[in-house]
Amino acid sequence: MRRKNNRTPLEKALDRRPLTLTMHQAVPRTGVVVIMGFRGEGKTALACRIMQEWQKRYKMGGAILYFPQRMRKLLPSWVKRADSIDKLPKDSVCIVDEAAQEAHARRFQAGANIDLEELASLSRQRNQLILLVSHHSRKLDVSLITDSDLLLYKKPTEAHYLFERSEVQPITRKVLDEFYKVKGSTKPWAYVVDLHHLKLGWLKFRLPTFWDERISTWVGLIGKEKGRKAKKIERR
Repeated sequence: MRRKNNRTPLEKALDRRPLTLTMHQAVPRTGVVVIMGFRGEGKTALACRIMQEWQKRYKMGGAILYFPQRMRKLLPSWVKRADSIDKLPKDSVCIVDEAAQEAHARRFQAGANIDLEELASLSRQRNQLILLVSHHSRKLDVSLITDSDLLLYKKPTEAHYLFERSEVQPITRKVLDEFYKVKGSTKPWAYVVDLHHLKLGWLKFRLPTFWDERISTWVGLIGKEKGRKAKKIERR
C-alpha cells in the first residue's frame, strides 16, 4: 500500500472536497471536452446546453456531426449539420458522438479514431470547441483522453468502473461514489475532471431551451437515413 505522504498529486486531488463550478469556469472556450456516462443520463443534453451557452456568450456557431436531415427542424437555425469531419465549421461548438462516428466509419470502412485525432489536433487552430460524447473511455483511443482539455461525467455505473481502462478506473470510482451522494435526480448534474490542473467538482446545468427528447435518439437513425438515401439512388 502506498504511504500517505507518497501519494501522487492525482490521488490527493481525488481525496479533496469537490468544487462547485459554473459552466464557464469549468469548460474551456476552445479545445476538446470528452463527455461520458451511462445512456439516458443526459450526455447529449449537456453537450447541447454548452453549445447554446457558447453561442450566447461568445457568438460561436454550432454543429452536430452526422445529425439526420429529417430531424433538422428540431435544432435552431444557427446549428448546422455536417456529413464529414472536414465540414464541421470553424468558430463553432461541434458535437461529435462516438457511436455515430463509429457507425459512419464502419459503413464507409474509414478509420474513426484517426479522424477524431485529426479533429482534436486542429480544434484550437479552427477556433472550435469539440464535445466528444461517449459511454466510456474504452470506446476511445487513449490519445484522445490524454489530449482532451476536460472530462465531463454524467452518472456512470459499476460496470463502467469494472471494465474501464486501468488508468481511468480511480477517477471513475471517485465519480461514481460522488454521484451516489446526490439526492434526487442526477440528470441536472455533471462531474468535472480537469486532469491538467487537477480540478474536480460539480457542474449543475439546465436543459437547452430548444431541447426535445427526440434529439437524444438521433444516433440510432444514422443507418436508416443512409439506407433511405441508397434506395433513392437505386430508383434513379
